Amino acid sequence: MRDPDRIDDFTYHLAELWKKYCPDWRFAQLMSNFFSYYRCDLFYNEEDLFMEKFECYIYNEVASKPDPDDFCYYKPEENK
Repeated sequence: MRDPDRIDDFTYHLAELWKKYCPDWRFAQLMSNFFSYYRCDLFYNEEDLFMEKFECYIYNEVASKPDPDDFCYYKPEENK
């Protein structure tokens, strides 16, 4: 039998990545985008391999994209 404690470790790490890199996404949106990225069946992956692939997706596809909120196209004039 698999160690049930792996679930807490896995979900904690998933939550941390989700909160940091795509907090506006719904869970189903996050998983749908992730599964679409790999275009393969991840059903048989153990949690460690799944998380390795999930991290690659997050770091290569989500975190590497610029956030529009990081850019300021309008800069108000400073008060003199």
